Amino acid sequence: MYEKIAADTMMEKEPWRYNAYLKRLLQRVDDGGLSPINMHIFDGMEKGVAALQFLQRANNIGKVVISSPSRLLCTAEQMPVLSGGLGALGVVTAQFLVEEGAKALCLLSRNGQPAKDVGPQWSWLQKSAVQLRIEKCDAGKKESVTALRDALAGSTLGGLLHLAGVLADGVLPSLNRESLDRSYGPKVHGLFNLCRILDFHRAAPHLLFSSTSALFGSPGQANYSASNSVLDALAPFLSSQDPDGGDFLWRNARSVQWGPWAEVGMAVQANTLGRAKSMGVGALTNAQGLAIMSSILSSSNLLVGAVPVRWGKYLKSAYPQVPSFLKDFEAEAKKE
Repeated sequence: MYEKIAADTMMEKEPWRYNAYLKRLLQRVDDGGLSPINMHIFDGMEKGVAALQFLQRANNIGKVVISSPSRLLCTAEQMPVLSGGLGALGVVTAQFLVEEGAKALCLLSRNGQPAKDVGPQWSWLQKSAVQLRIEKCDAGKKESVTALRDALAGSTLGGLLHLAGVLADGVLPSLNRESLDRSYGPKVHGLFNLCRILDFHRAAPHLLFSSTSALFGSPGQANYSASNSVLDALAPFLSSQDPDGGDFLWRNARSVQWGPWAEVGMAVQANTLGRAKSMGVGALTNAQGLAIMSSILSSSNLLVGAVPVRWGKYLKSAYPQVPSFLKDFEAEAKKE
């Protein structure tokens, strides 16, 4: 026999008392003293129609539940690693991973300090139940990643979310080895070092945070565009089979060419949103960006561009003649 309790209303009236009740209840469940009610579970929102049809037949005992499974594809023991994890976008991504079910996170940073413009998200992370490991690491330096490996000895790693990046803008004639290394260091050398030295779980999702600068180009950022292009090329390589006939290197490597984010990230710090908008390139809110990230985790696409574009305006302002690889968007532009 089942008895309904209006717990939501009761908790509003006496939250302190019901907080204690719920803690005791959870402890009894953990100890095996209580069993959950019978449930018939349908996995995924796409099973919603089937769940309602099952409920309509009134053959169920207990609850009919539509689950929304985590897209992390890793166990609670596995710890995802975020390079650039204390940057603004890294902290926002970390919060998303916790909401997806991550129990532990390793956030890498060269200076060990969280970005100033994500105070609420950082506070939320610190108050959450997730185990946060903050490690100082310059991924572009092999010895720094080797020290990180030693520090993480005994931990079971999940996937890598590679957000590390540094801008070193300059017009093409002024670029030299130093300015190229400043951009390549964290993104390209950092990825190679992390891949070769740390033991990531092959089946976990691995996200490489690239940029639309690799797709469209970006004035004064040839070095940054090139380093992101390397990430885009590495995604299919990392997801390919070992040439010696072994297993896949990583089964779920994805590269995402992110456009500007409206609330956090490099575009906000560099005050480039206005210029991008004038050319027809929009910006993603945090909610939009994380929704895209969520869909990419369950996608089979190895390379995804994530940016809102008004193609008519962009093609006219960016190119005297539309490049061949953007020809398909001319028809879309005519609809605007």
